[in-house]
Amino acid sequence: MNTSITNEKKKDFLKWFTKNHTLNRRESLWILDYLYNHDIMLEKTHFIESADQSPRGIYMSAKDNHHPTFRFYKNGHTFKDAMQAFHEIRLNWSSQLYLEIDFENAWQTPEYLAVLEDNPYARWNDNIPKELMEQMDEALTYETLLIARHELLDKIDESLIEGQKESFTDLTEILKEIERKIDQSIV
Repeated sequence: MNTSITNEKKKDFLKWFTKNHTLNRRESLWILDYLYNHDIMLEKTHFIESADQSPRGIYMSAKDNHHPTFRFYKNGHTFKDAMQAFHEIRLNWSSQLYLEIDFENAWQTPEYLAVLEDNPYARWNDNIPKELMEQMDEALTYETLLIARHELLDKIDESLIEGQKESFTDLTEILKEIERKIDQSIV
């Protein structure tokens, strides 16, 4: 778990969230308020995605959609009763809690991204299709070649200005090789 996420950042997010969003269940707000006011519990709370994959997670929604608005997950069991979850949180305050809050434009929200952690039970990289990973690798290779080409062109210009014919010849050979690789890897 990312231990660099401080309670202060978590409180900033919770304050921002409760000010800007309305949860579909009032009990969800009670839980967030409880976490906000209990530093020991907040310390053990991790904001993640896929709470259903964690041993002790809560999903709550502020979206107007057909998805469930609240779910509590414990050891593979799913519960809909928010009060049951609230009491479980209070009784087992020393256990890790994984909290998923679903709201519009979450990925465009700096306050949310500041506290979002990778779920250790459903890692992001484990869910990326192999084809997408290959496309990303190809795109990164292509961009790296473009950067190398740009830097090499600057060195070639410098060798021309300084009249370094041998350096110019060597660098243009390297440039030809990079351009060949760029042509082969056009995305």
